[in-house]
Amino acid sequence: MKHFSGAKLDVDWAGYSRLGRLHADWGDPNQDCFGVESVESAGAVVLGVFDGHGKDGEKISQFARTEILERCKRELESGKGASETLSVVFGEVSQLIDGDDDSTESGSTATVLIIQDHRIVSGFLGDSSACFCNLDAQSQVLDSGFLFEAHRTSNRKEARRILEFGCIIEEGYVVDPENKDNAISITRTFGDKSMRRCGVNSEAEISEPRSFDQNSMALVIATDGLWDLPKVTAEGVSATLSRMLRSGSDHVEIAQQFSSFNGYVPTDDCTVLIATVTAKTP
Repeated sequence: MKHFSGAKLDVDWAGYSRLGRLHADWGDPNQDCFGVESVESAGAVVLGVFDGHGKDGEKISQFARTEILERCKRELESGKGASETLSVVFGEVSQLIDGDDDSTESGSTATVLIIQDHRIVSGFLGDSSACFCNLDAQSQVLDSGFLFEAHRTSNRKEARRILEFGCIIEEGYVVDPENKDNAISITRTFGDKSMRRCGVNSEAEISEPRSFDQNSMALVIATDGLWDLPKVTAEGVSATLSRMLRSGSDHVEIAQQFSSFNGYVPTDDCTVLIATVTAKTP
């Protein structure tokens, strides 16, 4: 477990990445990764998870992690706010990835949170997601939920955008009408340039800031390997997180357990970042 202490907040975190059953059976590498960057001069922490897919997904997810963390640090140190930083950095990294021939049929999702000044701002592409859990002084849940709605065909706004683009959605996949073997289960992603003609784009969304002014907040930031497991909900994840914190489990242990939540071994690679944030009062 690692720790950051700033003038306005304390953050503890740990991450864990588990190879999915399918990749293990096929002898393929884990295409997920995660990263955290502390930016002391800006009083901020940047946390992200990345989920590659396609033949070169591992390469693209690791490139996205390195570039996003380094660029976020640079922008924050220059005095930019969290929302502007994420908007600028996602745009720059998207252009870099588009310039790589390997990104035609491979890509990566990304969920990146910046915690700064009693606020959390999310930048995201694809179906990795993040759950928040407000806790009282005894680590009991006050309220919980997802920080945003992921870019999947189950997202009505995204599905409508794809259909208005003139493309097809079948069994949860965006399908290329000119080549039905070309399909993807997400509506936004780095790379996957061959799906741009189907409305799948690399335009990140930046969330409205979420404040945490009292007690503490816990965060579960994870790739779809967690969120696609059976019976996984924001409420269930928050209840389990609260119980483990109250029992004395550290963040490393929690991240490892969540990567096989409720005893299910994920089919897909599963990467989990656990963070707890405590606001400091003046």
